[in-house]
Amino acid sequence: MYLTYSEKRHGFTLIELLVVIAIMAAVAALTFGAAQRVISAQKYSATETTIRKLNRLLIQATKRVVDDARDEAIPDWVRKEAGNNPDRARVLWVKYRVKQEFPENFSEALNPVPLGPDPAYQTYLTGVSITNSADESSACLLMALTAKNRRGGEANADLLNSIESFIVDANGVKAVFDAWGNPLYFFRWPYGNDDLDRSYTATGPSRDPLDPTGSLQAPNWNRNAFTGRCHPIVNRYFVPVIVSAGPDGKLGLAPGSMAVTDPIAAADNLYSYQLLE
Repeated sequence: MYLTYSEKRHGFTLIELLVVIAIMAAVAALTFGAAQRVISAQKYSATETTIRKLNRLLIQATKRVVDDARDEAIPDWVRKEAGNNPDRARVLWVKYRVKQEFPENFSEALNPVPLGPDPAYQTYLTGVSITNSADESSACLLMALTAKNRRGGEANADLLNSIESFIVDANGVKAVFDAWGNPLYFFRWPYGNDDLDRSYTATGPSRDPLDPTGSLQAPNWNRNAFTGRCHPIVNRYFVPVIVSAGPDGKLGLAPGSMAVTDPIAAADNLYSYQLLE
């Protein structure tokens, strides 16, 4: 038996419609997933580029401060604190100057004990509220790289201009953010991060680049004053580190020490020492 033209159906069955809808949904999901992966990769790449550029400036600026501090006259109180050991006195002075020039928060910038505040930072932070939040380290990092007219200023300006889209106003000062919209974090002397310590392969009496002879680890000097002002005396790798909390925005690290407090939160972090060119 044959159907006449008028008897032939002109639509889809419910099952056919459901199959088509399922196929369209699968294609849309695949397309969306691919787009999200591309966007995520772009954010990782942009954040890594930003960290690399900032770290390049940070290394240069730190070297200038350290070089200058090694040539400066050492105050008598520093010599006394060092137990009149000239090598240790020089290390203490360099550390105190680095702390003065590279604060981790606003309170420290305005009162970098045992030295006085940097006038440029006092001007920069005039009228700014102090919250002592971890986010302040991002603003302090940018302040240290821009508020002073250091040598190589033109090259520094070019690099900073290249990441202008990641520099935003936050709480009355400028801070630098990652591609996920979270502030980058600055650790001046992280001493509790095992991965960072393992990354330093040089051999010698000390793992601290600013104290190559290990003078701080010797006994019989006023260690408590120094540790209260800077960091514990442990044979660890001390180097400034810039960190992004990654796509989840959760840092998972302890302030100052950079020790991992939440392995899951810290799993997607990006670290400057891992991105050295």
